[in-house]
Amino acid sequence: MIGRIIDGRYRILSHLSDGGMGSVYIAEHIQLNRQVAIKTLRSDIADQEIAAKRFEREAKAASEIDHPNVVQVLDFGRLENGEFYFVMELLQGRDFSKLLHETGRLPWDRVHKLARQLVKAFAAAHARGIVHRDI
Repeated sequence: MIGRIIDGRYRILSHLSDGGMGSVYIAEHIQLNRQVAIKTLRSDIADQEIAAKRFEREAKAASEIDHPNVVQVLDFGRLENGEFYFVMELLQGRDFSKLLHETGRLPWDRVHKLARQLVKAFAAAHARGIVHRDI
């Protein structure tokens, strides 16, 4: 995937992470010279209609939430081979599990602040009738 051009607009720069339904890559919008994150549906399930529909619903649902604690979905499409992808803003910062691994236990005030941010994000999703299935 590294170096691949998607839809003539996005160049895959590096692999970021893997999840249950797909992989996330750091990419750049070629014309805008802006880094983004691109999530692709896993190739081994891409041809399964149920998985493809769930992936599309995930992209649409996320795009409906406008909240500072929720990543913005910027684009959605289908590759030449039929696989779906969606483009998100690329967030900066550390992964929570890495933070815990590096620091061990967090002070209560930090945990409280992070938990409040999570609850606000979930409340924004819930207000749109969206339930997160991958927590």
